[in-house]
Amino acid sequence: SFMKKKSLNIACLGAGNHAFKNTLPTLQNLKNFQLSGIYVRDLKKNFDKIKKFDCKISDDLNKILNIKNLKAVYISSQPSSHYNLARKALLSDKHVIIEKPAVINLYQAKKLYSLAIKKKLVIMEAFMYKYHAQFSALRNFIKNKKGTKLIQMSSTFGFPHLDKSNFRYSFKAGGGALLDAGSYAVSSIRNLSKEKIILKKVKLIKKNFEVDIKGFAQFISTNGTIYKANWYIGDKYKNQILLDYQDITVVINRAFSKPKNLKTSIDFYKNDKLFKTINIKKDDHFKKMFNFFYNCCLNSDLRINENLEFLMQAKALNEILLKNKTNT
Repeated sequence: SFMKKKSLNIACLGAGNHAFKNTLPTLQNLKNFQLSGIYVRDLKKNFDKIKKFDCKISDDLNKILNIKNLKAVYISSQPSSHYNLARKALLSDKHVIIEKPAVINLYQAKKLYSLAIKKKLVIMEAFMYKYHAQFSALRNFIKNKKGTKLIQMSSTFGFPHLDKSNFRYSFKAGGGALLDAGSYAVSSIRNLSKEKIILKKVKLIKKNFEVDIKGFAQFISTNGTIYKANWYIGDKYKNQILLDYQDITVVINRAFSKPKNLKTSIDFYKNDKLFKTINIKKDDHFKKMFNFFYNCCLNSDLRINENLEFLMQAKALNEILLKNKTNT
């Protein structure tokens, strides 16, 4: 018999610009979820944006977490408040999806991971790029590329300086380029390398800031492929994955962040000449990510994998921070 999938009630905790622009409109239009609440710390500041949404709105977290039949929360506050919000949500038996960086240290990741496992809930980091058709096409290409070795993969995410009041410049708020931009670069390497990778070199640069604003990490895989993650705040915008094979170079522009109406491509070069392009049609990776999250709420195998992925990503970032400490 055909069972109608029922939508799950979801609330947004700590709505900021990204939520209002990208994710809340997506959630409103999804069949799998019913947006039933928004928690904000400052009602006045966000009132004009919020009143467009037809759901319960409060600056009292408990009021939102106690919404009848609330099954899940989407957390998009500043990174330093992710842990407390996620912990409270898990303790009140809600599935959790959190904007990256999901946590600001490994201690938090381990605590949330254990709690999610114990409660049979999912805790998932919102890396939307993984659900885009462009990333699937890239994965398939790597899987099917026969005969020549991948010499090097480099993954880069960086952007110009922002307003100095932005949380990314604040240590207390959980800022810094590694957590904000580097998390994408590291996540993509972890998700694309077929073999085990070992961290070899790290450098984090602070200049005159209280957080790192630039850095790189170099990994090497068991078969000798070099993986480089680069990230920065304060230079021209770049958001790219590059694969160097013995015979060709593959370039993926707009690999991470992109609007849902953008057509993308995967470009192939031989001796610096473009010889082939795979065009990727526009794709709503926010929608696909939330649909995957919905499936994790319902399926324990998916859930266990995703919880592990959440923990492994935090471990990778932690390893970079530790190695940087021993360098200096």
